[in-house]
Amino acid sequence: MKILKLTTVILLIVTAVGCETKQEAARTNLAITWKIDQVIRAGVDDTQNYTESRSSYRISYTKEGTFQERYTSFGSSTVTEINGSWTINSNVTTLNLETDFSSRAFSIDLLESTNLNVTDQGEPDDLKIFFVPA
Repeated sequence: MKILKLTTVILLIVTAVGCETKQEAARTNLAITWKIDQVIRAGVDDTQNYTESRSSYRISYTKEGTFQERYTSFGSSTVTEINGSWTINSNVTTLNLETDFSSRAFSIDLLESTNLNVTDQGEPDDLKIFFVPA
């Protein structure tokens, strides 16, 4: 009987330590560099127009809650770099990006290690951005 209790306790400890919460898993999946794969605006593919104004766009997230965006504007060789912090709400449905100058919120439609799909909450025309690892 003591062996059964001990085994049960050990199993509970291993299970508790080994399980990531939904938010921890999201932080792990997000913490890479992403590039834009597709952009849908108001139900229409707008990838070319969107990416022309953000050539070579990359966004990198760290598990510690910081991010960096890098891109060149259309017709320019100057690299724009934006640094800030990010948070995910507790039920992993909203991604917030904060800089010294702005705040942006995105609905998280899908977050996996190979896909990040978001809807920009600040856009009136249902802007969906699909990211893949860079």
